Amino acid sequence: MTFRSDPPAQTRPLQPPRRQRARASVIIATLVAAVITMGGGAASAHTSLLIGSPDFDATVGGTVDFIHIAYTEPISDAVISVSYNEEPLAGTTTVPDGRIVRFQLNQPLEAPGRYKVNVEMVSYDSDPTNQTYFFSYDPAAPQPQPLADADLATALAFVDEEEGLNLGLLAIGLLAAGGLAIIGAIFLSSKRKSQKMSAPEILHG
Repeated sequence: MTFRSDPPAQTRPLQPPRRQRARASVIIATLVAAVITMGGGAASAHTSLLIGSPDFDATVGGTVDFIHIAYTEPISDAVISVSYNEEPLAGTTTVPDGRIVRFQLNQPLEAPGRYKVNVEMVSYDSDPTNQTYFFSYDPAAPQPQPLADADLATALAFVDEEEGLNLGLLAIGLLAAGGLAIIGAIFLSSKRKSQKMSAPEILHG
């Protein structure tokens, strides 16, 4: 007696669906766009204080009869005012344009304590800005030195290097996160597909 036997079962190979591959492409494109946008945002940020002499929150001494402030971008129409215990000190802003603004005090500092520096200026993107910082005066502390173009160049190079490093780390983090998201999405899709095909689909010749 012979028995009829069916042809061996065949299963269709698993492949990532087109929809899943398209989703992966969208994720990658979104991450790349985010990195480019953030890089452009860093380049177009508002003008900010870079370095000062006396420096920000520093304690200085000796003969201090000037305030020098350097900015990340060229500015214009700058006016510096210095005050002690809310009392303004007489002086003149001597270089109102460019990246370095200089203020000459009529008299050197004498009273120990905390001094306030306020700057009103127009940033490179034509945005009027008011910025403030503080420093302390102690006659026994080191005397500050005037800012030179070399100091500005060194500070700018440091900022550019730091921003480049931060942007690079951000890009790596975003791409790594995106890669994990893609792998996870494909894994879940394949798992669902395999569960649906746990009972093999029989193909007859």
